[in-house]
Amino acid sequence: MALIAVVSAKGGAGVSTVALALAGAWRPGTAKPLLVEADPGGGDLLVNFQLEDGPGLVSLASAARRSGLDAALVAAHSRPLHRGARVVPAPVSAERTGAVLDLLAPLWADADLDGEYVVADVGRRLDMVSGRELLARADVAVMVSGGSAAALAHTGHAIRKVEGQLKSVVVAVSGHSEHSREEIATALGVEAVVMVPRDEVSAAVLRGEPEPRRRRGERGTYELMRHVVLLGDVLRPHLPVVSAPPDPAPVEPPRGRVDLVGAVQRSN
Repeated sequence: MALIAVVSAKGGAGVSTVALALAGAWRPGTAKPLLVEADPGGGDLLVNFQLEDGPGLVSLASAARRSGLDAALVAAHSRPLHRGARVVPAPVSAERTGAVLDLLAPLWADADLDGEYVVADVGRRLDMVSGRELLARADVAVMVSGGSAAALAHTGHAIRKVEGQLKSVVVAVSGHSEHSREEIATALGVEAVVMVPRDEVSAAVLRGEPEPRRRRGERGTYELMRHVVLLGDVLRPHLPVVSAPPDPAPVEPPRGRVDLVGAVQRSN
């Protein structure tokens, strides 16, 4: 498995949005990642998408304690969200999620993870054991940051604290910044920076909400999703090659919600 850990130095940077977008907007024709909610603060997907009880982080941890952790097991405890997107949702409770992640933490180092791209939404608690283990195992870390000087300074500090654990770092700057990608990469000492625009239409749909109503004649552009496709292109050289499986049977999105993945694929 190729593991991508998505993290941030502070809350509100858009980690969950970028992680879910990566799982849904991987370039068509390639193996699509599955998303694991690994934020000790608790998961959002169960509530946002009104998912019933079923496979998820809890069942994965229970099975992994008995048989060890491998790519097939992670995939077996995922569930479809949008067409082609798969998720391993975490409990809403921070206490329960933290306990489950602590059980999984020592298993990542020895996991047999060939055959999948996995995006782990680690959140901002890089001091937690689970976060450190995922970062150490990850092929590449995506550090999501705001574009202000203060936000970038916090991001630089966080990178320096964990840089000995990281194989490779890409910074995703969410929203506007007065600094260029080159300036940010030099200041933070990272290989690549990708600018990810604020896009309330894409973000709302990724949160499980209906697409916001537009003014008459206004068309959606899904700019966030388009830029995350480019982020995936930047990440791919850092990842082991994973062959694309046959396309899964189409999965209908929840009623009243936009099939965002399909919209992006049709526009590419």
